[in-house]
Amino acid sequence: MTTITLYNGFQRSESLFKNNARIKTLRVSINGTLAYDLHLKDTMKGQMFPIEVKPMDDYPITLTLEILAVYPGDKYTDAAITEIIFDGTWLGI
Repeated sequence: MTTITLYNGFQRSESLFKNNARIKTLRVSINGTLAYDLHLKDTMKGQMFPIEVKPMDDYPITLTLEILAVYPGDKYTDAAITEIIFDGTWLGI
C-alpha cells in the first residue's frame, strides 16, 4: 500500500457534512505499532496521504485506524468517514 485517500465526514450533502462530526486526527497503526498520525482538513474534498505498508512474507498485516480528534458537528456528535481508499502495489524484489 502506498496511499490512503479519505473522504471525511458524512458527504451526502453539505448540510449533513456540517451537522455531523468529522475526523480531525486519525492514528494509523500497523501490526500494533504506531505508524502515522494523519491530520485531516475540514473539507469535503478527498485527502490523500502517503503510507508505506509492505507485506511480510506470509504474515497478514493488521491495519488499525483510531480517531484521536474530531471537528464537532453542528447537530450530531457521531463522527463519519464517507470513504477510505487503500491504494498502491508493492513488488518484492
